[in-house]
Amino acid sequence: QPPLLSMSDIRVTFRAVSQQEEQCAITGQRIQPQQEMLLGLTINGEIIALSMAIAKSCFR
Repeated sequence: QPPLLSMSDIRVTFRAVSQQEEQCAITGQRIQPQQEMLLGLTINGEIIALSMAIAKSCFR
């Protein structure tokens, strides 16, 4: 499993709905199909899955 990222690695986020099971790149939390989630663009140009719990705790 690749190391988890931190919020300082994220440049921008987009709201999305998961079409398959994903894993949050920061918390490791599972994201179920059809669940709201965020997609994050990292400072390295990668698009990653983020749980909505991240949005509630980090983007107030």
